[in-house]
Parts: sequence; structure tokens; C-alpha cells
Amino acid sequence: MENLGTRPYIVAVLDKAFIETARSAQKLGADILELRVDMLDPCYHTGEKVSSVIRQLKKEVKLPVILTIRSSNEGGMARITDSRRLDIFREAISETDLVDIEISSDRINSKVIELAKTRNKKVILSYHNFEKTPALSYLKNQAEKALDMGCDILKIAAMANNIEDVRRLLNFCSVWKKTKISVMSMGYLSEISRLTGFLFGSCLIYGFIDKPAVSGQLSVKNLVKYYHILYPL
Repeated sequence: MENLGTRPYIVAVLDKAFIETARSAQKLGADILELRVDMLDPCYHTGEKVSSVIRQLKKEVKLPVILTIRSSNEGGMARITDSRRLDIFREAISETDLVDIEISSDRINSKVIELAKTRNKKVILSYHNFEKTPALSYLKNQAEKALDMGCDILKIAAMANNIEDVRRLLNFCSVWKKTKISVMSMGYLSEISRLTGFLFGSCLIYGFIDKPAVSGQLSVKNLVKYYHILYPL
């Protein structure tokens, strides 16, 4: 992780079959795993269970893990209350390497960031928009807010309704220098940003093993193949 930004880092999003998916991700060449707790069966929505899952993952594949409990307001697959999310973060954060919390999760994000900083974990503050790509002024506003909150990596995922939306997001990525940043468009034009984002400064790209988590997401298999061609680093 200390070399983050020197080459594209591929994040494999883990679904319900998390151990099998993680093994496949490692074989394909993923760099990081993202455990999406909201994508797991409800029986795993406890801090004890999540801690156990992360320990299993680290034992099996020995890759860094991002702990994400995505809010249902920003694409989460399950409705997990903020208090439950905070409880899971609090109990499992010592097992993980990074945490991802939404900029909009005002009720708990400051507490999650404090927990992460206390335990020397990296913080990804994320913004998702499934309808459009906002204006540059709004993207900057969200980025500055994340910076003030103490993020290590800013993540922005936004729907691209036309090619100008893709340009705008990549342009913002290229000029934002205050933290590490990861950007990706969603929708039918998303592949452009996901394949070229590193040229504009995007340090992480997310891929799937079995099925996409969001519209336009590429598979880890294809990301590894294309990245070896585009970025022979």
C-alpha cells in the first residue's frame, strides 16, 4: 500500500461467497479485497462475524482488506442502520487495513474516522451519485469536505450520461492533488474512465469476479488483462 499511486491498484469486490471470490481474485491478480458487508447474508451483519470473515480472508489470501458497509442511500444492497454499521466498524476495524465510509453518513462518519485513525487504518471517504455527474464546483465541495474530515483516499463514483460527464470527472481527478483519489464513471460509458483513470491520477479501480456490483463495472480478469497492456509498470 505504500506504493499506492505508482501503478493502478485493482480492488476485487467480494460478494456472498467471500472466501471463494477472494481466492479467485488473488489468482487473477487483484491487489486489494473489498469486503462489502451489505452484500453478505444478514447473519454476517455483526461485528463478531465480520471480524471472523476478515481473519479468514487474511489467512487464505494475505491481501489488504477494505471494510465497507455501504449505506443503502448510496447503493448498499441491504438496509443496515447507522448504529449497526458503527457497531460493526467498532468491533471489526482492528482486523482490516482500510475502511470506506460515505461523506454523506453524517451520523457516524466522524466516529468511524476516529476509530480508524486511532488504530492506524487508512480511511476512504466516498461519494456516489447514481443519476448524474455533478458540476466541478460540487465535486470540489465534496472533496474539500472529505479532506477536512481526514480522508486518506477520496473516492467518487458517478453516473455518466454522456461523454462530457466522463471528461469532467477525469478532469477533476487530474487537478485534485490534496489527497489520493479514486474516480470511476458508472453506466454505459464507464469503461473509459475505468481503463484510463490511472493516467489522470486515479489510484484504485474496482472490479468484480462473478457479477458487477454497479452499472458499468469491469471484471477483475479484464482489468488485469487490459492494465498489463496499458500500464506495463
